[in-house]
Amino acid sequence: MQLPKIKRIVTKSGLVRFQMRYLVDGRGSKYKNERFESRQAAQESIVKVLNRKKMALRDSYALDTSFAAEAEYWLSTRGKSVSPSHLKKVNGILVEILPKLGKLKPERFNHGLLADFQADQLERGLQNQTVNHKVQTIKAILRNSFRTKRIVENPSAGFEMLKTLRENIEFWERWEAEAFLSFANQKYPQGNPNRWVYAVYVLALNTGMRSGEIWGLLATNLKSGGRVLYIDHQYDRTVGRMRPTKGKEPRNVPCNTGLKQVLTEVCQTSCAVSKLGTIFCHPDTGDPICHEVFRRQYFLKDLKESGTRAIRFHDLRHTAATLMIDQGVDLVTVSKILGHKDMKTTMLYLHLLPNKIAETAAVFSVLPSSAAPKSVGLRLCKSQ
Repeated sequence: MQLPKIKRIVTKSGLVRFQMRYLVDGRGSKYKNERFESRQAAQESIVKVLNRKKMALRDSYALDTSFAAEAEYWLSTRGKSVSPSHLKKVNGILVEILPKLGKLKPERFNHGLLADFQADQLERGLQNQTVNHKVQTIKAILRNSFRTKRIVENPSAGFEMLKTLRENIEFWERWEAEAFLSFANQKYPQGNPNRWVYAVYVLALNTGMRSGEIWGLLATNLKSGGRVLYIDHQYDRTVGRMRPTKGKEPRNVPCNTGLKQVLTEVCQTSCAVSKLGTIFCHPDTGDPICHEVFRRQYFLKDLKESGTRAIRFHDLRHTAATLMIDQGVDLVTVSKILGHKDMKTTMLYLHLLPNKIAETAAVFSVLPSSAAPKSVGLRLCKSQ
């Protein structure tokens, strides 16, 4: 809705007036000018004009819709552009909230209603982050309806989310990572049909790739003679197909000699049977790897048998990031390898390495020179 403009003018008789110009809707729409003795009077008139237009719009379409209808509209439009996993999450949230809130008009979803919704969810024992997911879904639906002019205004605009504490980042020290790889190398030696499991661990700890990127890795992703992995997609187990990576931008990941060797070794046996041409697949059927099955059948068991400190599979990514930084790889490079959109995300790993900051004191210092600054004194005298 375009805001009427106020212009200061001087009439032919020399009087100062404030003119408001706005569009009159209806057949033969045209601009109308009104003059006021003060700017405040003109601004008050603007409020009245906007309220009249809002009421007219409500009469035309706002009263004929409901939150359930707007949710269906979001699914048919915006739902096509989000990831399958996110769409599945939204559908789950809507199944829960629509029976209670679906019949309400969009204008009912003001800050008061959303605050009550938050309080009700918290009383049920849900975590702040879970509640935020539900509120964000409501806000996204209303924002889409307002952006496409299906509703007059977005009553949820500006509503603040609950504060959440960032999940603790766990990672292995270098000796723990090396000990785990030594165990896996012995358990899945060369020639073993499950050698690919060891290759997965080596890949995760040397590149920091996400699980979906690992399961979607193709032999054709090895570039520059196998020294670089070109990551431009991931395997989405929700829909059983490839889709863009989380950052939606391709990136290059270094592939060292040891990693290249083990990937090449696995390719010789798996790529021939893989249904999607992926490096990692079920050795008997060629089906893509389901991450949850891999986690239960291999990763958790290997953690227990190796005696290594238990962490999540995703924490192998955190381990790779912290070890890169600890060994002197600059933050910009680490950020590009991991596919971070925001450098602040990469900076979190630096904060996990207090020793790295302490080591700087041994190599970096700015102290006064022992020699007298004679040249500086001469320059000062000349300038005077």
